[in-house]
Formats: sequence, structure tokens, C-alpha cells
Amino acid sequence: MEERTKFFIDIIYNDTHQDYKGILEGEKALMYWDKQHGTTLAKIKDLPSEEFSARLHKACKTYKVTPFAGQFIIKELNANVLRLTFESTQGTYLGDLYSSPNEANIVVKYGHSAPVNAKFEKHIFVCFD
Repeated sequence: MEERTKFFIDIIYNDTHQDYKGILEGEKALMYWDKQHGTTLAKIKDLPSEEFSARLHKACKTYKVTPFAGQFIIKELNANVLRLTFESTQGTYLGDLYSSPNEANIVVKYGHSAPVNAKFEKHIFVCFD
């Protein structure tokens, strides 16, 4: 999940407090702690791999999927996971959480079509392991 797309850069940027982010040479940047250099300002796309991954996972919480009565659910979110939108029931994927009036929430794989009459809530990581 190390792909540094504009989408992931925006997620990290939006999750960073305004005092610690800005624009550097026309690109989104933030301050982070580097063990060798101390507080460092860097473009998000140029962050060290561990820092990029940690910030992405902080911005998008990971939720564990539980098999239940022939379905997959995320108990914490009172959500049904639309399994067929994911390639596999193994691994961790980026997903989208939708709320649905008078029904359980719904989780689909990121980039998949939104469920009918559902409102987008947030991006999450979905862990099937």
C-alpha cells in the first residue's frame, strides 16, 4: 500500500494539524521528526517509507472483518462488508464506509461504486486476516 497517489497524499495532508503542514515548492508538505536531522519539513511524496505508511494508517483506521452467519461484518462500525467488491478475503485493503438510513452501515472496496441511497462517511482500511 506504498503507492503515493494524490489521493493518499491528500488523506495524509488533511489529517495533519494546520500548524505542521504547508506548501513546499508548490506541493503539499509537512513537518515530521527525523532521527538524524530532528524536525524536518518535507513534501509528503518524499517522506521516508515508514513515515508515509504510519501517517496513512493513522489517518485511515484499520478495522478487523469478522465472518458472521455467512456474511462479513465489522462489529465496531455496525457495518456489512460487501465481500464481492474485494479481490480476496485475505489481506488488508483500502475501503469506503457508507451510512445508510435505517440500515446497517456498508463497507465497499475503495474505488467501487457507492451503494444506493448511502452517504459516504470516510476511508478506512479493511483487514480480512
